[in-house]
Amino acid sequence: MTMNLGDRYMVVLHEKTLKMEIMPFEEGIEPLYKLIECDTIDHSSAIDVLNEEHIDMWVDDEGLLKSRCPVFVFLGDDNEVQGQIVGNVVFQNSNDEGESYGMTEDAAYGLMEWIDAHETVAVELYNGTVCECFVIRPHETERHRQKIADMVQWAKDNEWQVFKI
Repeated sequence: MTMNLGDRYMVVLHEKTLKMEIMPFEEGIEPLYKLIECDTIDHSSAIDVLNEEHIDMWVDDEGLLKSRCPVFVFLGDDNEVQGQIVGNVVFQNSNDEGESYGMTEDAAYGLMEWIDAHETVAVELYNGTVCECFVIRPHETERHRQKIADMVQWAKDNEWQVFKI
């Protein structure tokens, strides 16, 4: 049963230009293959940007094997690369059962603003190709900020002294 959600959209992030575009949501997996330009896709619910809804990323499952340009580089607290997302990325919403559906126009623009606010860096691939990508640091995700706020509140509730360092 398909629910009527009104006008719904997805955001596509293009690897070579880091340009984003909002497109009408299309159900099914076939449109994803075409937009990502791949034969096998992978799915991740790793981005928690807008607290209202789950945001899923659809990516080329073999992107690292194809030496595609990273669009996101995840850095740890020590500034070491912890992971990367390569190739074109399609962002959609999903429900608690994992079913994908399009996002509202406001959510799509909010996601684009959040991504665009990140610094970009140039990275050189082993084959000499230079790509530009967005940098995501651990403290920049809403979930991480909330975890820290919860820990600080717990410490205060338990009468611990909290120092800002």
